[in-house]
Amino acid sequence: MNSDSSVAESTVEGQALSKTGTPSAERRTGNSLRVPGALSSASMKLVYFSLATNGPETPSELRDRLDLSLLSLYPLLEQLEREGLVEQTGEAYTARTSNNGEQ
Repeated sequence: MNSDSSVAESTVEGQALSKTGTPSAERRTGNSLRVPGALSSASMKLVYFSLATNGPETPSELRDRLDLSLLSLYPLLEQLEREGLVEQTGEAYTARTSNNGEQ
């Protein structure tokens, strides 16, 4: 976290998330992911990081990867979409990150 900023941010540098939500050995080279501090829920951060590191996924794929129920995932995805942090295309959701120029 950056104490100089009025908006706290979390950063994961080039690491994919495992099913438990911890960085795995799988790495994306040279990328840093920043999640706005407004995402106060650990579950919202987990979903966002998963989409940002693993690419587009359906709710069922997120359920399997993160071990969260669909009943838990849909409200999280809707909130992330309302905040402009993810977008839905068909059945899949994609994170909007500063790395892909959409935020």
